[in-house]
Amino acid sequence: MAKTSSSDLDLPSRPPPLSPAFGESGTTIFTTMSALSAKHDCVNLGQGFPDVDGPAKIKEVAAKHLLEKAQQYCPAAGVPELRAAIAAHSAKFCSLPVDAESGVVVTAGATEALAAAILAFVAPGDRVVLLDPSYDSYAPIVRAAGGEVVALPLRPPRAAGEEEGGSVSSWSLPDAADLRDAIGARHTKLVVVNSPHNPTGKVFTGPELELLAGIVREGHPDGRCLFLLDEVYQHLVHPPKERTTPTLGDGGGESERARREPEAPKHASLASLPGMAQRCVRVGSAGKTFSLTGFKVGWATSSNPALTSALFRAHQFLTFCVPPSLQAGVAAGFAECSPYFLGLGAELARKRARLERWVGEAGFRPLPAEGTYFLVADAAALMAPSETDAGFCVRLAEEGRVAAIPLSAFYNNKSGAPKTLVRFCLCKRDEVLDEGGRRLRSFWEEQRKK
Repeated sequence: MAKTSSSDLDLPSRPPPLSPAFGESGTTIFTTMSALSAKHDCVNLGQGFPDVDGPAKIKEVAAKHLLEKAQQYCPAAGVPELRAAIAAHSAKFCSLPVDAESGVVVTAGATEALAAAILAFVAPGDRVVLLDPSYDSYAPIVRAAGGEVVALPLRPPRAAGEEEGGSVSSWSLPDAADLRDAIGARHTKLVVVNSPHNPTGKVFTGPELELLAGIVREGHPDGRCLFLLDEVYQHLVHPPKERTTPTLGDGGGESERARREPEAPKHASLASLPGMAQRCVRVGSAGKTFSLTGFKVGWATSSNPALTSALFRAHQFLTFCVPPSLQAGVAAGFAECSPYFLGLGAELARKRARLERWVGEAGFRPLPAEGTYFLVADAAALMAPSETDAGFCVRLAEEGRVAAIPLSAFYNNKSGAPKTLVRFCLCKRDEVLDEGGRRLRSFWEEQRKK
């Protein structure tokens, strides 16, 4: 039989058809801004990761395990030591006891836990409610599962004296009637709640969580509608702003009037509300808890073993298991490094105050933030007429040599997104924040000359 060469075949020159969930998403804004940051030697305040690693103990234990112990497949749900540590952490810090055997699944980062949960619970035609702006991985996974994304926008803060708009103190939930229409609909299967919230830095209040829980109780008494709680920033709740007031100078020095900090602020989980534990899966992250984002160790927990069992079945076909050496390191972190994560909120609040001062001096209006790595600011005073937030961030990188992320990138409905808001990452060394601040101020001064 004659051989057939590729030139004899009528092969299409275009790429093969792709899943619309991923093929239509294009290059993310994070990739674009990171490339611009490198090209223009920017201070990168765009991507959300610390520039200093967390506890050395965790890395030392992981390295020792890697060198001295077998690195073969381990239990798919996680090594027993880490599952026990995660269960103890849930009981201690959220008053949510879970069974280490049946209520914990260790995953390859929190993003895998989120993906496994969505794939496990969402069937074609199911609706999933997101609160925009939202982490950009939620919607593509929902669509890949055949679900319908229903995105409701949070209401942004308004400036003092405005007659309309969101709360003066924080971002706020959409109108209660809109929430009831979306969440109470018959085909709604999942509500994703991210608190503390990326990208806004909002921490949802007790009454807000109770409102969401009450709508689900009333609209879905059969228990069909579930909550997926993205709580990776659990330990990044900031103490009240007035406790620390930094004074900045061009020399990078800081004189700080710091009152005595109380006990670390406590995270409030929707799962702790009456009747909610059996409807909730909580997702956590070692990367955020210990400032080791490259470890990519996450977990999902639930008081309802049926939920973790379903999630585990998805997990076993995604990654199956997580490197045992990294799990050993994280287990040691929970056992020996709790002072580190209990101090994160206060440290990030100090950095937030520092960055707020700089961006305020540079013509931005900082918006309230109560947690996470992020600060959102209104750039309206610096933007050209008809300039988009994305266009402004490109210009800021090219001319000001500072990288930021346009907030519209986090909205599923771009037409309803705010037009002038940008997100800065504050979990950087003080000298990096100060250099970024000086560049922002110089950029502002140049804009005023034009």
